[in-house]
Amino acid sequence: MIIDANELESTPPPPYDICIIGSGPAGLTVANELRDSGLRVAVLESGQLKKTGHADRLKTVISEGGIPVKHDSRERLLGGASSTWDGLSAPLEPLDFVERPWLPLSGWPIPRSELLPYYRRAAEQYGFPHPDLYDTRLFADLKAEGDHQFSWNQITERIILAPARPQRFGQLFRGIFDSPKLDLYTDATVTDLKVPSGDGTYGCMTRTRAMKSVTFRAKVIVLATGGIENSRLLLTSNLGNECDQVGRYFMNHPKNPAGMVVPTRPVTHLPAYFGCLYRGKAAYLALRLTDELQERLETLNSYVRFEPLYAWSDTAGVQLLINYVKSKRWLWENLKSFKGDASALRDYAETGDDPDIKLAGEVPSLPRLLLAMVRDSRFVAQYAFYRVFDKLR
Repeated sequence: MIIDANELESTPPPPYDICIIGSGPAGLTVANELRDSGLRVAVLESGQLKKTGHADRLKTVISEGGIPVKHDSRERLLGGASSTWDGLSAPLEPLDFVERPWLPLSGWPIPRSELLPYYRRAAEQYGFPHPDLYDTRLFADLKAEGDHQFSWNQITERIILAPARPQRFGQLFRGIFDSPKLDLYTDATVTDLKVPSGDGTYGCMTRTRAMKSVTFRAKVIVLATGGIENSRLLLTSNLGNECDQVGRYFMNHPKNPAGMVVPTRPVTHLPAYFGCLYRGKAAYLALRLTDELQERLETLNSYVRFEPLYAWSDTAGVQLLINYVKSKRWLWENLKSFKGDASALRDYAETGDDPDIKLAGEVPSLPRLLLAMVRDSRFVAQYAFYRVFDKLR
């Protein structure tokens, strides 16, 4: 059942076996796995079924130093960040698991091989690319199609993939709440966690948009609110920080221009490196240093990718047009369909922190869109020509 917490009566909800805080990809995955368990499960979501101004204000982060957290990198609604992302992903590499002397506290207690069954299940159950697809040999024909052929010295290619149609977990798994033992509470912002009381249940203190207080109780609490909110909840609740480690080692995936490559002759088609829709997936090849060179230089396992710079890049008229079309799902899905073996991946979005994309999250009103398109009409026309005819030939 889906319940608006703001509409609850004064009587507190009955205790649950498990309470999952957050309805993003992690929270809904856990809920989906438990739906036939016979356990009574509650999922608490701070937002609603769709975006609201109130929930958007709650996700504001004050960043002090370092890389600022982009406002649109997180979402508060059913489905969480999956309502924004395009799902670009790649499995962790073997190097990520090993101890590296130049990186303090590195090394996992498990090898990559132990995760492979779960990678496969994520592909089968939740629409992620199968781990067997992350083999650069499978992209030989795509590389051969490009204007240039490359050979690398001390550089390794890695594949980044996404489903051609991003997984919107909120849409895909909304139906699981038809189960009589699985409840979703919207507008339930958790403000505090309480240790087990006499009945052996944890307390989840929540507030609604009308500042109504509702307490949920459960034998087990699952935190699935993301790296920032999980840590914040534990710290404000004074739980789990006996070793002063909660909130440390925060991992992000900052993105920034690293440089510019100017070819000696024009490059108009490099689908493997610029990104493309290929065999039902969105894909591109990224470049990283070899394991040996990373060890010698004592660097992290980062990668770079090529991004073409067009005349219309970063113009408001084109960016707002893309955002507007993406907001109209039926139109966007039709435009993303492609003919032939490979089609340029021209417009994709990823949650994260890119300070150069100032309009990435804005869905404009029709008057604002039309005004921006008129101002940038020359660039909009160039973009439209490229979008329709696929390549700059």
